[in-house]
Amino acid sequence: FTNGGTSLTFIWSEGCGIFINPTEYDNALDILYIPLSESSVRRLGNFGGAFTSSLLTLSPSLGDDISHTRVSEYTAGSTTLFLGTQSGVVAKVTGANTGAPVQTDLTGPFPTGNVSCIELGGSEDTLLVTFSNYGVASVFYSTDGGTSWMDKEGDLPDMPVRWALFNPLNRKEVILATEVGVWATSDITAGSPTWSPSNDGLANVATYMLQYRPSDHTVLAATHGRGMFTSTFTASSQQSTNVNMLAGWNMIGRPLDVDSDSSVTTLYPSAQPNTLFGWSGSYTTETEVEKCLGYWLRYTSATTETITGTPRTTCTIPLSAGWNMIAGPSCDVAVADISSVPAGIIVGTIFGWSGSYTGATTIEQGQGYWVNASSAGTITLSCTAPLPKSNPGLLADNLSEENTLYIRDASGASQQLYFNVAMENEAQSLTYSLPPIPPSPLFDARFSGDYRAIGNAEGEINLQTSYFPVQITASNLALQKNDEYIIEEIAGAEVVGTHILKEGETVVLNNPSVRKLQLRLVAGTVPTAFSVEQNFPNPFNPSTEIQYAIPQPENVVVEIYNAIGQSVRTLVSQRQEAGRYQVTWDATNNSGQKVGSGIYFYHVTAGRHASIKKMLLLK
Repeated sequence: FTNGGTSLTFIWSEGCGIFINPTEYDNALDILYIPLSESSVRRLGNFGGAFTSSLLTLSPSLGDDISHTRVSEYTAGSTTLFLGTQSGVVAKVTGANTGAPVQTDLTGPFPTGNVSCIELGGSEDTLLVTFSNYGVASVFYSTDGGTSWMDKEGDLPDMPVRWALFNPLNRKEVILATEVGVWATSDITAGSPTWSPSNDGLANVATYMLQYRPSDHTVLAATHGRGMFTSTFTASSQQSTNVNMLAGWNMIGRPLDVDSDSSVTTLYPSAQPNTLFGWSGSYTTETEVEKCLGYWLRYTSATTETITGTPRTTCTIPLSAGWNMIAGPSCDVAVADISSVPAGIIVGTIFGWSGSYTGATTIEQGQGYWVNASSAGTITLSCTAPLPKSNPGLLADNLSEENTLYIRDASGASQQLYFNVAMENEAQSLTYSLPPIPPSPLFDARFSGDYRAIGNAEGEINLQTSYFPVQITASNLALQKNDEYIIEEIAGAEVVGTHILKEGETVVLNNPSVRKLQLRLVAGTVPTAFSVEQNFPNPFNPSTEIQYAIPQPENVVVEIYNAIGQSVRTLVSQRQEAGRYQVTWDATNNSGQKVGSGIYFYHVTAGRHASIKKMLLLK
């Protein structure tokens, strides 16, 4: 019906499913999912227009009738459908609205019982599964999308559990609809949660379903024979949140409101003194951690800080034009749910930190983030905003098919840069801008002008790191015949090394004086003569590159010899087309063992051409 129930229209009848058959409606896509059997689900759609019907086939079969269905509110543009059965099987189907669904078994160490509810927390990673049988564990919890499960029965009496609901204002709190009313725990993350009845005004009556209305935090409990009752969710007065810190620099944001002392020494006692930095057009030294703002903070070793305070449901943050450091409220907020006034957030420019800048899809509580604004205004992040079902318009375009440089230092930190990217206008280039360079000596790599993607085939790259060697791997290189990309190492104003970029191959930078790189496109010319360059670097440790050119197709052999003429390593032995080549020797022999310091020779032969040169390995 569409008129409040004044009149009803019959649309479908099918003699399948269980007696009280579970159904689930995907409001965003206008599709109703109706289980038919252990291996099929009916899809009814387009209720406001030309009515449609199709069949979702489950493969493999779930083995028993479906007892519960749940559509995820966290998938945009398609349906992710969770299914539970009468014998304890749980499955996830992505693309359930399409002709090519992907089915994943999430069944854990569950009893052979009736799955009565599958509930989602702040994302599809946080799951709760309940069972409506006597004599079994009734509540199971996962924080990794169902890869592993934890029994959260705790001290809950032996009784059927019909439904579960997370408190979105404090996702540690969970309420259950049971055979004897509503029961609750204040901390589902505890090893053995403490459960207690929450039945004021309700009594110990069988409760079958719970629903939540975000606009006013109302909870609706549907009972068996006693009608429906309402209550409201609230944020608890005090709670504690654990925040994991990396060794070195972290981007942080205060996850809770505190009564009085917001000093960094009180809230983050393990941090290095005098290392709290905020941003106001440049880095500023701070002593207080203000709500809803982001900061840099440094630690000597990885640790976990525990912060106690009152949950904050909303952050409304003034933005300056340009880059701003922000933090969210006391929950995780999808980037798709951020609102701005005016609409000034530049697409693709919301970044977090995990050893290097990474594009964010979720603002996680306790973490700091960079946001770029094209004009001054405000943004709002709310725990009570409508859950994301629309296209995440604040996320950048997919660059996975573009010309790519993957740059990684010896600490494992990395950054992907993209070049020769088609851009319609200058506004689009702003979507590929990067936040201000992080504090030294943190790793950073970016094109000049603070971009991670450029529209040109050539560009200057700024490099910041204290951890050498640095590796660069190129992929998706789009080249005309005989063209090639090269990377030049620049120390000061001097080019100190040149490397040819080959698809999927890695070049190694060993010189810690290098702070700039130049990406160049060399127009295709076939070498006119055989040549072999002096290896670089030389002397070297731990690796060196050998470059050579051949004017015509030849059988090529590149071999390493020690000072007494013994063959140590064969680097190349194959037929190669005319062109320029480079090969890296990592100071190992043909068995993969490291060789000792000393003088070595590399011998390059190409048909009737040959050259031998000397190099020095120092350790």
